[in-house]
Amino acid sequence: SGPYHVFNTIQQALDFLAKADPTAQKVITIAPGQYNEKLEITIPNLKIVGVGESSKDVVIEWDSLYGLVDAGGFTHTTDSTQTVAIRESAYNVTIKNVTISNYWNSQDRMDAAELAIERGLALLVQADRFTMKNSRLLGIQDTLELFTGRQYFEGVFISGYTDFVFGTNNTTYFKNCTIHVIDTVKDDQGTAGYLTAFKGSNKGATDAIVYGAIFDGCKFTADEGVMEGKTAIGRTWGAYAAVAVINSELGGHISLAGYSTSKDERYVSMNAKPTDETVQYVEYNNTGAGALTEAVAGMRMLTAEEAALYADFATIFGTVNGNISYLDPWDPRSTEIVVDDREYYYFNGQEGTSGTSYTYTDNIQGATGSIGNITIDATVGKVTARASDTQINAGAKLIFDVEAGTLVTVISYPGYGYYTINGIAHNANDTFSVYFAEATEVVIEATKTAYIYQ
Repeated sequence: SGPYHVFNTIQQALDFLAKADPTAQKVITIAPGQYNEKLEITIPNLKIVGVGESSKDVVIEWDSLYGLVDAGGFTHTTDSTQTVAIRESAYNVTIKNVTISNYWNSQDRMDAAELAIERGLALLVQADRFTMKNSRLLGIQDTLELFTGRQYFEGVFISGYTDFVFGTNNTTYFKNCTIHVIDTVKDDQGTAGYLTAFKGSNKGATDAIVYGAIFDGCKFTADEGVMEGKTAIGRTWGAYAAVAVINSELGGHISLAGYSTSKDERYVSMNAKPTDETVQYVEYNNTGAGALTEAVAGMRMLTAEEAALYADFATIFGTVNGNISYLDPWDPRSTEIVVDDREYYYFNGQEGTSGTSYTYTDNIQGATGSIGNITIDATVGKVTARASDTQINAGAKLIFDVEAGTLVTVISYPGYGYYTINGIAHNANDTFSVYFAEATEVVIEATKTAYIYQ
């Protein structure tokens, strides 16, 4: 009883706090040690603080890698490998003074298991208003994924080799962070690394952002064995990729070469070209052997006036960023408690910890039903609630009305996301889909048997 409780695991503390008032500020302090846990954080207004002398004293680590089969028989996809997930409902979360590590974070560990380098996330962030300070994120490929929303990282060490800071249409400000490239067998094979891979949108121009990943006052470093002049700052996961590097120190491993469709360049192609009009790779006032004084193909230099906007919270974290809008501006230095006015629908037996939440428990076939403000149309197909998900057969629909511009996020079982949202097909292998509703009615229709979580 009382305001303090002691738990043996971090998950026990999270389970306890899930019952607390969502609007209350909650704090978990973690004693020094290694915690082999895979954490799903869904609680808003939460602080997680390591109480060691440094972030190396508190380590949260989990063993998941793309393509590996876990003890339960599940074959991991990219978005299931994370050690820690900050889900959409976990807005206004802060993590300080900890290390979050994917076990597969070094070439030595890959070699010992006779594995090739693959995707393995340390941290996945889907929530708005997320802050991390004085911490470490360790991985090789896809270390940090930033799905959407606004995030602030300060004094964070992030390591990897391939696309180890990546995301969609998030806006993320990295202040005084270290972006570190580790030595891998790929260097020996003459293959260069890539620091970032961003889309800048989820649906193309309709939800593209202007301010994406911003590195301000950061250090770009590398292991001694990493090749000089070969590492790319970014490659274009999508046509609206937006990355800014300002006031930072860049090591000699960073390529100085302009884009020309060959390899070993500063910015390289993936799903778009750095030279495309919609791509925004910009720099300003950088130093070090990897810094440029003049623009090269695939990027441009900011003016002093433009660079100032990239460091202005009122601009980058305001209510409007390109074609994305937020209810309120955000200053990550604020201690204000945030109230969640969103709706959550759980189709996996869970109960909500914030906002207005509903849990689906019915079975419908050849009829219609409802949950909260959602109409369930099973006149074709059927909808069956199960212990950990809901099975929706082909033809069945979830129908609801929203205001134009509403963000709709759907979470499904990996490999079984067979559905469309207002006629737009979802990639069945992706766990998450984000839809910015342009009409008042949203229709989610199963095209084959789909398994929905939330």
